[in-house]
Amino acid sequence: MLKAVNKIILEINNPDSKYFEKAIFYIRPGNTDYGKLKADADDYISALDNSKRRKTLGWILPLLGIGLLSAGITSVIFLIFIL
Repeated sequence: MLKAVNKIILEINNPDSKYFEKAIFYIRPGNTDYGKLKADADDYISALDNSKRRKTLGWILPLLGIGLLSAGITSVIFLIFIL
Protein backbone atom coordinates (compact mmCIF):
# COMPACT_ATOMS: atom_id res chain seq x y z
CA MET A 1 0.00 0.00 0.00
CA LEU A 2 1.29 3.43 -0.91
CA LYS A 3 0.38 6.51 1.10
CA ALA A 4 1.26 10.04 -0.01
CA VAL A 5 1.81 12.60 2.73
CA ASN A 6 2.49 16.29 2.32
CA LYS A 7 4.43 17.45 5.39
CA ILE A 8 6.93 20.19 6.08
CA ILE A 9 10.03 18.73 7.69
CA LEU A 10 12.78 20.69 9.44
CA GLU A 11 16.03 18.72 9.65
CA ILE A 12 18.83 20.07 11.82
CA ASN A 13 22.32 18.60 11.60
CA ASN A 14 24.27 19.22 14.79
CA PRO A 15 27.83 17.93 14.41
CA ASP A 16 28.99 19.94 17.46
CA SER A 17 26.82 17.93 19.84
CA LYS A 18 28.34 15.07 21.79
CA TYR A 19 25.00 13.22 21.84
CA PHE A 20 23.01 14.13 18.72
CA GLU A 21 23.92 13.86 15.07
CA LYS A 22 20.63 14.98 13.56
CA ALA A 23 17.16 16.03 14.66
CA ILE A 24 14.05 15.85 12.47
CA PHE A 25 10.99 17.96 13.26
CA TYR A 26 7.62 17.52 11.54
CA ILE A 27 6.02 20.95 11.34
CA ARG A 28 2.30 21.36 11.96
CA PRO A 29 0.30 22.90 9.11
CA GLY A 30 -0.04 26.67 9.18
CA ASN A 31 3.41 27.48 10.59
CA THR A 32 5.35 29.49 8.04
CA ASP A 33 7.79 31.54 10.11
CA TYR A 34 10.80 29.36 9.32
CA GLY A 35 13.26 31.56 11.20
CA LYS A 36 11.24 31.16 14.42
CA LEU A 37 10.81 27.42 13.77
CA LYS A 38 14.57 26.94 13.39
CA ALA A 39 15.31 29.02 16.49
CA ASP A 40 12.78 27.03 18.57
CA ALA A 41 14.20 23.75 17.25
CA ASP A 42 17.76 24.83 18.10
CA ASP A 43 16.64 25.84 21.62
CA TYR A 44 14.94 22.47 22.08
CA ILE A 45 18.05 20.56 20.98
CA SER A 46 20.27 22.68 23.23
CA ALA A 47 18.01 22.00 26.21
CA LEU A 48 18.16 18.26 25.56
CA ASP A 49 21.92 18.33 25.12
CA ASN A 50 22.39 20.28 28.38
CA SER A 51 20.05 18.00 30.34
CA LYS A 52 22.17 14.99 29.33
CA ARG A 53 25.26 16.72 30.69
CA ARG A 54 23.53 17.53 33.97
CA LYS A 55 22.35 13.93 34.36
CA THR A 56 25.89 12.66 33.80
CA LEU A 57 27.26 14.97 36.50
CA GLY A 58 24.34 13.97 38.70
CA TRP A 59 25.67 10.44 39.16
CA ILE A 60 29.43 11.11 38.91
CA LEU A 61 29.63 13.43 41.93
CA PRO A 62 27.84 11.11 44.42
CA LEU A 63 29.90 8.17 43.17
CA LEU A 64 33.09 10.15 43.75
CA GLY A 65 31.89 11.10 47.24
CA ILE A 66 31.13 7.46 48.12
CA GLY A 67 34.56 6.43 46.85
CA LEU A 68 36.33 9.06 48.94
CA LEU A 69 34.27 8.19 52.01
CA SER A 70 35.02 4.48 51.70
CA ALA A 71 38.74 5.21 51.23
CA GLY A 72 38.71 7.36 54.38
CA ILE A 73 36.91 4.69 56.43
CA THR A 74 39.32 2.03 55.17
CA SER A 75 42.29 4.22 56.16
CA VAL A 76 40.91 4.77 59.68
CA ILE A 77 40.25 1.05 60.18
CA PHE A 78 43.74 0.24 58.89
CA LEU A 79 45.31 2.73 61.31
CA ILE A 80 43.30 1.39 64.26
CA PHE A 81 44.41 -2.20 63.68
CA ILE A 82 48.04 -1.30 62.93
CA LEU A 83 48.49 0.99 65.95
